[in-house]
Amino acid sequence: MEKIMGMDAGGTLTKCAFFGPDQTLQYTHFPSDSWCELEQWIKRYSFTDVYITGGNASKMKERLVSAFPTQMKRHVIHEFAATCNGAAYLLQQKKVVLENYVIANMGTGTSIHVVSGDEFKREAGTGIGGGTLLGLGNLLLNESDFASICAMSKHGDRNKVDLKVSDIYSGIQSPLAKDLTASNFGKVFQDFSNNRGAEHIAVGIQGMIAEVVIVLSIQVAKQHNMEHILYIGSPLLNNKVLLDMLQSYTMMLGCTPIFLDVHSHCGAVGALLQHGKAPSYHNV
Repeated sequence: MEKIMGMDAGGTLTKCAFFGPDQTLQYTHFPSDSWCELEQWIKRYSFTDVYITGGNASKMKERLVSAFPTQMKRHVIHEFAATCNGAAYLLQQKKVVLENYVIANMGTGTSIHVVSGDEFKREAGTGIGGGTLLGLGNLLLNESDFASICAMSKHGDRNKVDLKVSDIYSGIQSPLAKDLTASNFGKVFQDFSNNRGAEHIAVGIQGMIAEVVIVLSIQVAKQHNMEHILYIGSPLLNNKVLLDMLQSYTMMLGCTPIFLDVHSHCGAVGALLQHGKAPSYHNV
C-alpha cells in the first residue's frame, strides 16, 4: 500500500504533509537541524514515496537515500510551483475563490509571487523574514527560541521603540497618516538609555518585519491591479502579534489580507499533490 508524504525542507523548519486514513490532511514540522527526530518519525509511518521541495530539497533527498535506500521513492519538486499549488488547494478547502492574487511567502526570508489563473511569477523578495526574527532576537534579546520571542512581543509596546509620524509632526498638520511608522527603532536612536524591556524590543522586531513584507507585497499588488494578498509561512505559526499587524496594516494601505488555517505548509501540500491530480501552476 502506498503511503505518500510531501516535504518542504526549509532553512529553519522541515514541514511535512500527508493524507490520513480518512483522507484528511495531516501536518507536522521539525527544526531543520533535527534530522534524528525526523528520521524516527518517517520510520514510524513507513512512507513509500516522498515528494520534496524547498531550499534544502537536494540535501534532504541525499539523506533519505542514505537512511532509506530501498524503502521509498524520492522526488524533488520545484519550490515556487509547489508553494502556489499548495496555496491554491488550501484556498479551495476554505472555499475561497480567487483568480488573481499576491502570495507573500514568509520563510527564513520572504518571496512574493503573483498568481493569475493557472500561472505564477516570482515578482519580488526580501531577506527579511523568520530568520530575521530569530537572528535579531538572539542578538538583541539573547533569545533564539521562536515561541519565546513571540510570547515576549505580546506584552510589548511599539511606541517605546518606534518613531511614528505623529512624533515628527507634533502640533502641525502631517502630510501622512500619523499612525504610520516614520522610523523602526527610531526612538532608540533618540534615547540610548537601557530602560526598554525585552517585550518592547521583541514587538519592534515583529513590526519591522511586518512592515517590510506588507509594503513590498502592496507594491506588487498595485503594479498588477490586484486587491488580495495571501500571507503564508512558518513565522505566522502561533504568532498572533504578526498576524494582527499584517491584517491591520494591509487593510490600512488599501488591500485585502487573506490567511489560511494552516500557515506554514503550502510547499509541503503542493509537493504532496504532485502524486495525484492537483491544480497545475506553472511559472511564466
